[in-house]
Amino acid sequence: MAPSQLQIKTNALKRLLKDKKAYQQEIKDHEASIAKLETSLKSTTAGTESEEQQYTLKNLIKIKDETIRLLPSLNSKIEEILNDLKSYLSVNEQESNDEIKSLISETEASLAA
Repeated sequence: MAPSQLQIKTNALKRLLKDKKAYQQEIKDHEASIAKLETSLKSTTAGTESEEQQYTLKNLIKIKDETIRLLPSLNSKIEEILNDLKSYLSVNEQESNDEIKSLISETEASLAA
């Protein structure tokens, strides 16, 4: 049996929220790594190791910035799916339940943050 439209929409929304949380955690992890590496660079004298650390630091910053740039497009996809789900539920009110209402609330809170 094929999944219903409601299942497709809720699963898509759950996946996007999970992706957003993963990206936010990745940003935090990169920020911690960058801070640690910057501290290490301040205490390291010039040399090959210092050049490697500077290269690594530069790449970590680049990766963090790329991840940050993903969030606006991800948020717009989340909004699109959320609006689609809400419009579907306005037509098919009988399919709404507490789990879906909770998911909608969680999504709205995520977008507000």
